[in-house]
Amino acid sequence: MYLALLSQNTSTNGKQAIAQLIQHLSKNTDKRISELKLTYIASAPDATRQFFAPAAEFYKSVGINHIEYLEIEQPLNEAALAMLHQADIVHLSGGDTYRFLHWLKQQNLLPMLRELANNGTCLIGVSAGAMIMSPDIAQASLCGDENNIGLQDTCALGLIDKLFSPHASKSLDEQTQAKAFTKQLSHPVVLCSDDDAIVVTNDTVSYFGQPMIIG
Repeated sequence: MYLALLSQNTSTNGKQAIAQLIQHLSKNTDKRISELKLTYIASAPDATRQFFAPAAEFYKSVGINHIEYLEIEQPLNEAALAMLHQADIVHLSGGDTYRFLHWLKQQNLLPMLRELANNGTCLIGVSAGAMIMSPDIAQASLCGDENNIGLQDTCALGLIDKLFSPHASKSLDEQTQAKAFTKQLSHPVVLCSDDDAIVVTNDTVSYFGQPMIIG
């Protein structure tokens, strides 16, 4: 399994985490980085590509040239699903975590994403996207997200056994709140600042920066 969970891909450790993961993927798939295909899943419609464009430029800067954009708040046709199945890397973008998870569930994409990850597709989650790779997203309130869409079931992908919390200050108050989530959801919370990241390559977990694990 190839996973990266981070708050910002443009931070020093965020860049390093993604670069290391992509190098592992390239080596183990016998593909040049320039041959890898990436599908970017938008957390919400991005008509002007305000959020997609900088992400695409970032991936081009590390050598990835095949980048596709996918919106999920509309019916998904066979071409869209093929885009996911053919991807070497799936990027789960930042944004409103509750809204993002709601639409992933509406489109029944969680089982597909789990299957892709288990079969070797690399998943990179940034902020909201990283939280969705956790067992649950209830901890999204720690970074200020509100459940305005009325999502009832906050269970997520569960690709890691920790609750990822991005943009963390790691203050005593935040640590106290995180401890409450560890008891509520029976999983540790990992507080990650904007310059922290987690990378999973097969059975190896690497931490970049100083993520703080609570619980």
